[in-house]
Amino acid sequence: MLFRSTVPATIDLPKKDTAVVVTGVRPLNAEYEPFSPMAMFPTASYEGTAPEDGTYVIAVYTPGDGGPYTLASGKLESFTATEWIMVPVNLIGVRLWQEQSLLLIFGPYLVVLIAGMVLVLRWPGRQRMSTAAWFGLVAGLLYLGSGTATLLQTGIALQMATAGPAVLVTLVLAAIPIGAGAAAVCISLRSSESTPLRFRLQMVAIGIVGLVGWGGLIIGPVLAFVAALMPAGKG
Repeated sequence: MLFRSTVPATIDLPKKDTAVVVTGVRPLNAEYEPFSPMAMFPTASYEGTAPEDGTYVIAVYTPGDGGPYTLASGKLESFTATEWIMVPVNLIGVRLWQEQSLLLIFGPYLVVLIAGMVLVLRWPGRQRMSTAAWFGLVAGLLYLGSGTATLLQTGIALQMATAGPAVLVTLVLAAIPIGAGAAAVCISLRSSESTPLRFRLQMVAIGIVGLVGWGGLIIGPVLAFVAALMPAGKG
């Protein structure tokens, strides 16, 4: 342990407490984080056994001008069901922390929604679609937006980080909403050829996949469930 004299003057250390000071060194190359996805520079790490029970404080200090940082405590990652479902929403905060613009964050959703709706509105068969089918269609487009956003963020991260096997994890995470979104769009466009019960079951399945697979910013799965509950007649 290093004592009070080694702690930066801006850190208020109680008189009877001691401290471990870990000096960080920024690596030349960034590491790729596949679940976000993003590029990260691991600058410092520490592992040790706490000498006694109590409250321990971690302070991050940067001489001069500081900047945004991440801090991970412990090694075991676990999520409640609610925390897992809320990951896409919480990632918006991460993107804002990265100082990304709202246009960059939500742009993929807007592009896919606008392009998809333009194509569908030019499709003669749209007149046979029920209101439920329209809800399912928008849900599918939001899913496709999620997959597109993930691929865009992957490209941004790989501008700093080196591509490796971890990228495959991201591609799977992108493929899940893209696959579910494509299925939702196809099912909605062909809903008039399907039985009401089959359409409802398909929408419920797509909603579940979206919640588990982080598709559609939660709004997409909600719309899929709404489509499953709505009357089957034409709107």
